[in-house]
Amino acid sequence: MPLYPFLDEELVLVDSSVRSMRDTVHAKTSSEDFIPLSKLKSMLIARITETPPPRWLKSFISLENLQIRDCHKLKCLPEGFKSLSSLQSLTIERCPELDLDKSKTEWEGLKHLRVLTIKEIPKLNSLPWGLEDVTSLQELGLYECSYLSFLPQSIAKLTSLRKLVISNCKSLDSLPKELEMLKYLNTLIITDCPRLMPRCQPATGDDWPQIERIENIVLKQSSQDLRDLWSHGRTGLGKDFY
Repeated sequence: MPLYPFLDEELVLVDSSVRSMRDTVHAKTSSEDFIPLSKLKSMLIARITETPPPRWLKSFISLENLQIRDCHKLKCLPEGFKSLSSLQSLTIERCPELDLDKSKTEWEGLKHLRVLTIKEIPKLNSLPWGLEDVTSLQELGLYECSYLSFLPQSIAKLTSLRKLVISNCKSLDSLPKELEMLKYLNTLIITDCPRLMPRCQPATGDDWPQIERIENIVLKQSSQDLRDLWSHGRTGLGKDFY
């Protein structure tokens, strides 16, 4: 991979080994001031064949967009993740062994992260520990996390949050009261969350008081889940209910 050190836009690693890239990052160069991959802006990692080695991300000081997908051996965020101080958008999806709670201190360096998407992470039962320190976060999306059962009170620390999307998280059955403390939160989208939906209905929902001030609320339920709601006698309509 002789071109790796000189990439300054996008790097895609799919069905690959990170060993060769690690060797490139740590390779000696003719200039002592040259840092391999230090200008890289975007990176996609998918189905890599081994867990990334410790400290391998410390060279990516300009990285703004990172996507991690289908990494079945990834158990925690790699050491050095906190070095991604320029990161603005992060997507993590379909990593069945990933336990984000094991990486509490790795969130603390993400001072410019604005968008976080978490999808199909079965070990996620709440927001990752340490995420509350990412006060720059403006958009948070939680998709198809089947064991996500609650959102913590510490969500109130995400003071810049403007948009929250919760989709197909069937174990989530309530919203924290601390949501009403997020004064910049102006968009809430909840789709296919049958336990949560009845609690978000205007006037009648138990969670309505903490979200009623939000300007844009979208509640959507698939036809099958809607039939389940009907069978339990809960069919209240939200601001937008389909």
